Amino acid sequence: MKKVSTAAAKQKRNVSEEQLTIGLDLGGRSSWNCVLDERGEVLLEQRVARLRKPIDR
Repeated sequence: MKKVSTAAAKQKRNVSEEQLTIGLDLGGRSSWNCVLDERGEVLLEQRVARLRKPIDR
């Protein structure tokens, strides 16, 4: 396993300080997800279809 250097871990990232809320509605045939900003405004809302067949592992 490769060790992560402390210099790489301390790098600053260009990430907004805004807090987001993510909601999931898991349904039988499809699911919905929604992302809200701090003011409660919808940034993203989308439906995701379920797979018809389970994935063999």
